[in-house]
Amino acid sequence: MGFLEVFVRRPVFTTMVIATLVVLGLASFVQLGVDIFPKVDLPTITITTTLQGASPEEIESQITKPLEEVINTISGLDELRSSTIEGQSQIFASFILERNVQEAANDVREKVGTVLSRLPAGTDSPIIEKVDPDSSPVLAVVVSGQRSAREITEIADKRVKRALETVKDVGAITLVGDRKREIQVLVDPHKLAAFTLSIQQLKDALQRQNVEIPGGRLTSGRTEEGLRTLGRIESVDAFNDLIVADFKGSPVRVRDIATVVDGEEEPRTLSRLNGENAVSMLIRKQSGTNTVAVVDAVKARLAELQKGLPQDIKFEPVRDLSRFIKRSFHEVQDHLLLGGLLASLIVAAFIGRLRWWESSVLLAIVAAVSLAFFHGDAELLIKVTGLATVTAMLFFLSVKKLRPAFVAAVAIPCSIVATFTAMRMAGFTLNNLTMLGLSLSTGIVIDDAIIVLENIFRHHEEEHRPPFEAAIEGTKEISLAVMATTLSLVVIFLPVAFMGGLVGKFWNSFGLTATYAIMVSLVIAFTLTPMLAARILSARPAAGPGALPEGPTSKEAGVYHRLEAGYERALGWCLRHRAVCLLVAAGILVSGFYLLKKTPLEFVVDDDMSEFEVVAEAPPGSSLERSTEITRAMEAEIRKVPEVTTLFTTIGVRGQYQSNVTDLSLYVGLTHLSARQRLQQEIMQDVRRKLSIFPGLRVSAQQINLISSGGFRQTPFNLILRGPDLGRLEQYAAGVIQQLKARTGFVDLDTAQSLRQPEVQVHIDRHKASDLGVRVDAVAAALRTMVARRWASTARAVSSTT
Repeated sequence: MGFLEVFVRRPVFTTMVIATLVVLGLASFVQLGVDIFPKVDLPTITITTTLQGASPEEIESQITKPLEEVINTISGLDELRSSTIEGQSQIFASFILERNVQEAANDVREKVGTVLSRLPAGTDSPIIEKVDPDSSPVLAVVVSGQRSAREITEIADKRVKRALETVKDVGAITLVGDRKREIQVLVDPHKLAAFTLSIQQLKDALQRQNVEIPGGRLTSGRTEEGLRTLGRIESVDAFNDLIVADFKGSPVRVRDIATVVDGEEEPRTLSRLNGENAVSMLIRKQSGTNTVAVVDAVKARLAELQKGLPQDIKFEPVRDLSRFIKRSFHEVQDHLLLGGLLASLIVAAFIGRLRWWESSVLLAIVAAVSLAFFHGDAELLIKVTGLATVTAMLFFLSVKKLRPAFVAAVAIPCSIVATFTAMRMAGFTLNNLTMLGLSLSTGIVIDDAIIVLENIFRHHEEEHRPPFEAAIEGTKEISLAVMATTLSLVVIFLPVAFMGGLVGKFWNSFGLTATYAIMVSLVIAFTLTPMLAARILSARPAAGPGALPEGPTSKEAGVYHRLEAGYERALGWCLRHRAVCLLVAAGILVSGFYLLKKTPLEFVVDDDMSEFEVVAEAPPGSSLERSTEITRAMEAEIRKVPEVTTLFTTIGVRGQYQSNVTDLSLYVGLTHLSARQRLQQEIMQDVRRKLSIFPGLRVSAQQINLISSGGFRQTPFNLILRGPDLGRLEQYAAGVIQQLKARTGFVDLDTAQSLRQPEVQVHIDRHKASDLGVRVDAVAAALRTMVARRWASTARAVSSTT
């Protein structure tokens, strides 16, 4: 008994082999993540360092440049760029794609550690992170209620944020527009001077007299107790009684020189939904996890939390990335099901000799799917397509002559489902590229089954062999041809997985997924297809020599016969007019090169997501109040666009980090594509025109960021100018912008150079300072404490910062 014959003669064994592949595939499908793009580790490291209150020039010279000098010595570095704003330095170190990102991150940490001692006093420890395409927030939740922002912040932080952080696969949660509680000590400089005290002495007193230090253990015989000194201040009023120093034999208390206020932190961020101030939470998922599952789990937890919160507290999810992913995933699912259904219907149509009612059923299935398709409802289409697929399979199985179509059609789900196992083992997710590979494979995986089935059918129908003999001999006869066809397809798709560069990293999963599906289809064609064919083909008595066939064969009737006759006529005409055929073929070949040059090339196509983002930078020196006025005016202009349904505004945030109050971001939600006439790109252009009335405002309307690569703005085209003189570079950049504005196709032209913030400079008279016995660092520290609101201590009982 040959290898192929085993699968035909042993149906239980064959069924168990295929069932194992299918069951493993179904189990793997449940565990596969769902995302918009594949998980790609970009070898880019970000180094974020903050020094509160420092000017961009100070940050650049004392933090950015020293860090760049040591990072630049790391091997494999491809590009080093930085962004310096007030109080923050952010360096992007991009390595060659072959560099291991974890090793690169470790090298950066080692180099940064060598210059930490050279950074200015008060500098926070640098945060070193790998750039993660999954780092963009997947969901923004607005918390609102009929109470003060401070009360809403307390609820959002302690009762909502902490509960959401326990949800599986939830990463960081950033509060925007929050107003956290803060105990403020408002110092009267005149009273401070009257008692000959400095601001530093007050700060030191708060730190020294508000402590809780463990004292070790007390052992006495058979007992042992811990010792703890309780020096924490447990009430706001107790801060007023705290003794700062002695003046002429009497204690100087905090109330004598300052006023203690139970207030809020200085607002540096703002969040607003549809014109109403609110507290929002930007939620990120853990890297490589299922975006849709994370968002659904967060929404489910919010519904549970809502039951235990005051009735006026409301949650409103906005900027939900899972909505676009679901729409995209459903569309690919539709194409996958439609491809499989149409391929099966075509096989049924070519079998021929169909009665009128059998043809009517097939036409009814096609009509139902067509109506759902033109209706434009994705949910309805996928339901109708799924129902039509099940109906078609049952119809094929119930009609004797259409059972070969069932055998061919069953290869599609078996091959696709079994492929999920290989995807799970390879660490892939269900995303646009892997689903594209499966969709393209739908028409391919059925090819092997059709070739094998057609040869078996020929042996049975034309040579009148018994079903088992036809299945065995037909499969053996065509096995090498099927293997050659399959391997030729593998040779086409597999090299895609080994392309170099950034494109290769994204398309790796596409090539391997298509290859997996094609190889599984070969296994199905050599095992399940001949086994089913041997059992569903009708046995007929062997015809004697010279006996006439019982009726016309499939090739002599039906659709195939008419197509064959038309093809023979067309082939005869082509053979009689060879020169014309060659000229037409050459024209098609040449036109392909012409069309290729005219076709736009994009790495990521700008889909109509029914949502986009407007980012802007307010004029330098704008306060939070001024930025709020600007955003309100921008919202009023954007509201004039009839397709706009939602406006979610944030101020002072870049990604997950707090930034300047001049950084503005407006999320714009639109009506669904099916409910509006204009495309999203047209609406974005309309918004650009409306916002052009604001002078001095740097505005950019852009797609929602699906691949986070660092930075505030998403720009598909960047031109880098380098040189030692920053002033001349700014002049050259302005000239380039003017030239590009004259060209069509360019929008939102701007430079990455931050505008200079106005500042008040203090020049110290060193002679007078020396005469008074005052050091320069003491003056700078006193000004920083008085103006920049320095942290002094933490009071545990009142849960606030002093």
